Amino acid sequence: MFKDFRNKFKKKMKDFIQVFSWCISLSWRVSPIYTILRVFSELFNPLLNIIGVFISRQIINYISGSTGILHSKHIYSLLILMGIVALTKVIMIKVQIYTRMVHSEKLDQWMIRNMIDFSFDVDLAYFDDPNYQDKITSAMRDGSILVQALGSSISSISAAISFLIAFIILSQENIIYALLMVAVAVPSGIALKYYTESLYDLSLDQISNRRKLSYIQNISFDKRYSQDMRLFRSSKILKDTYDSLWGKLFTQRKKILKERSKVTLILDFLPEIVLVIISGHIIFNILDGKLLIGDYVFLSGLLGQLWHSTSGFISSTMKIVENKLRMNNYQSLFKYINKIQDKGELELNKVESIAFENVSFIYPLSDKYALKDISLHIKSPEHVAFVGLNGSGKSTFIKLLLRFYEATSGTIKINGIDIRKYSISSLRSAFSVYFQDMSNFAFSIRENFHLTNPNEISRDDEIIEALDKSDFLEILNLKDHGLDAYISKFFTPEGLILSGGQVQKLALARVLYRKNTILILDEVSSNLDPKAEHEIFNKLQEITKDRLTLFTSHRLSNLSLADRVIVLEKGKIIEDGKPEKLLKDNKRYAELFRYQQKKYIVKGVG
Repeated sequence: MFKDFRNKFKKKMKDFIQVFSWCISLSWRVSPIYTILRVFSELFNPLLNIIGVFISRQIINYISGSTGILHSKHIYSLLILMGIVALTKVIMIKVQIYTRMVHSEKLDQWMIRNMIDFSFDVDLAYFDDPNYQDKITSAMRDGSILVQALGSSISSISAAISFLIAFIILSQENIIYALLMVAVAVPSGIALKYYTESLYDLSLDQISNRRKLSYIQNISFDKRYSQDMRLFRSSKILKDTYDSLWGKLFTQRKKILKERSKVTLILDFLPEIVLVIISGHIIFNILDGKLLIGDYVFLSGLLGQLWHSTSGFISSTMKIVENKLRMNNYQSLFKYINKIQDKGELELNKVESIAFENVSFIYPLSDKYALKDISLHIKSPEHVAFVGLNGSGKSTFIKLLLRFYEATSGTIKINGIDIRKYSISSLRSAFSVYFQDMSNFAFSIRENFHLTNPNEISRDDEIIEALDKSDFLEILNLKDHGLDAYISKFFTPEGLILSGGQVQKLALARVLYRKNTILILDEVSSNLDPKAEHEIFNKLQEITKDRLTLFTSHRLSNLSLADRVIVLEKGKIIEDGKPEKLLKDNKRYAELFRYQQKKYIVKGVG
């Protein structure tokens, strides 16, 4: 049993040292100045408390006549000294509060910024993994709590110094008093540590359901879901689901909290009882002439200081130890290794050709091929359309070309060179892509264009030219703010309310704004009305002239841009050729074309 206790103690000490050193080093990295100020202010206040108690002892002894002849100059000196201590204490408390708040905000910002950096750089594949979503949710929560752990690390230094000073001085007066106060303060801290760990373990078990609660909460405020919920009256189901999940989670937490309250109530009462007993003992010693009246104030002050410093040290230490799990959880997020390694050194200035050589791909957490043994060669300035049913692999082709995902097998080449030999920034800068699910930002129109091409200075004339190409200028004329108009009411009540087609037009304008060698359009007209679709494709005819262009579309009527069609089915190329030839071949492409052609045949006409 003793061996088990020793091993557990050694582990806890190791955990304490690891977390403490990590917290202090992180605190120093974020702000050396505020770290020094916090440590200094935390150390100074306990010393002032003990000095104040000592001065009070002397004053009371003088007043009571316990020290013999009363000299007024001694009283004045003590009062002045007490005033200096009180003023210094007030100043140091203000310094402590200020440095703690400012330092905590800097630490919090650093933690959040660190997570933002990670989220922007992590492989896209991880966003498909629910375990990663659980990890990032818990890491975001633990990141803010670890800021408190940093404070606990600094507070533990103060509490330790305060404890040592109070214990040494009190031991000089009565070692029994000192040992008793320490003995009754320890169990409460141990119990608190046990229940805190239990609550944290429970929170990790509940993280998936917590994400569901957050999701329901978020969509209840999201306009995109508001119409569905009102039309289908699904709000009741969502509210019932929310209440059921919350009730289950709350019941589990309530059980632990109730048990903790009962146990800590008894343990927290022990120091109060001991303090009363010791106070009684001191009083009787004063009545017997063994102690002076001022000694009661002095010893009571030291007992209180020792109690609070012991409790504070245990509490801070336990918080540091219990945050070992949070620290590990937070650090483990940054152990996700990107499979997309940016080791290429070549710069891609112009795309002359694209080749897929026996390329296959399986999405993470899936066992089905999204693309299977794809081989094709595209040369500039071809206009190539990828056609197929949903899930045929059209969008996957684009994602692999941009290295959002790495091919499971095979090689992708641009200009005859493996795309992994190009730097990722250079590779992606060579393309201007309209994604099927492309979103605009809730900022101004000008800011949206700047975010599209951040490496160049945004020029209004070029922005307006791009807006004209996508037929968006007619919406812009409705507002007096021009390019400074916001495209939603998220930040301002004067923001534009855009229809699905208008959102698509703005997104397309941002794509056309980039002066790149290759244009990729993924279902570019899915939300456009027939007139807008016709006008935009007429403009695209001119825009894409002598420019390598790739696009996907369910509407085969839009294939007027294409001089080559590649038909995908279940991740494989089943047809490849000119549109008119594929129609004559009378295979899958011709079948899809006839499906849509029938929709436009009016009975009794023709």
